[in-house]
Amino acid sequence: MLITVATNAIGTPSRAEFEVCDPRAAWIRVNGVDGALARDLTAENFHATSAGKPLPVLAVTPAPPLHRVIFMLQTSGRMNHPSTIRTALSLTAQMVNQLPGSIEFALVTFNDDPYWDHPFSTSKDAFVANLHQLDNANLWRGSSAVFDAVEFSVQKFLEPREGDVIVLISCGYDNASKTKLEAVTEHASLSKIRIFTVGIPLQELLGPNDKQLLRKGQQRLDELAALSGGESFDLGPPDFLKERRGLHMALPIEKNFGNTPAIAASILRELATGYNLGVSMPLQANKPTEWNLEVKNAAGQTQQVRYPPKLYPCPSARKHK
Repeated sequence: MLITVATNAIGTPSRAEFEVCDPRAAWIRVNGVDGALARDLTAENFHATSAGKPLPVLAVTPAPPLHRVIFMLQTSGRMNHPSTIRTALSLTAQMVNQLPGSIEFALVTFNDDPYWDHPFSTSKDAFVANLHQLDNANLWRGSSAVFDAVEFSVQKFLEPREGDVIVLISCGYDNASKTKLEAVTEHASLSKIRIFTVGIPLQELLGPNDKQLLRKGQQRLDELAALSGGESFDLGPPDFLKERRGLHMALPIEKNFGNTPAIAASILRELATGYNLGVSMPLQANKPTEWNLEVKNAAGQTQQVRYPPKLYPCPSARKHK
């Protein structure tokens, strides 16, 4: 149920005091001090600021049911390894098979260019059959244009709405995109499309230069997810990537792939949880704005919160170069 709070409530500026454009949507996740998902929160629990000034939180909506899901698979040469291919295909198949029957899903594969391999449907058998056709290492070749492919996928959501998500399965390595990270995440955010990323570890690469590339790749995935209000996952073993900085959830996959169904279930749970805030921004805001968000429960305890580091202004307020 949509919960709204009057803007002249205690501690919240009125519209007359704080000019606003249409409230910007901000997808967030809140966990209590015990780590459990925080439930039954209202706008009174959220305190947002930017540059020391309050940002009114006008509405709080629990995450809606999933509507449509685009699964994206990076099929570049860097992903061309039997264990990598098996990991990507097995996890995708498990997630699709565990989706409720009413949810539409689609498949985009990409290397130098993106491909619309399976348009939206509810046919799990047809989707999995398409995945089986990809079980050929000769098809995994070329460069990687992650950001171009994400932008391609965002555009495939005709009339996007809350409940539309992208699940990107990738090593994060990008050497061919013309689209910039900020442009992709802004488009997704304004379309209310969340991006969830799954980092494939490429464990056969052992050199120090390779590990540095993979760290940068995972960082890109973390940023894609964070800026769009999604979540980032990492399938590598606990010691695979150092300096995690708490930006993604580690879900190490077993060598025998026996825990793939459990990982798929964990990711799907994250797709359907969280809150959507309606946050007012100053009318004069014409660029992405950094902000801070604090959440307290009814007892005044500070909750753990993950939220996009920036809010995007109304499109009409953007300065065009």
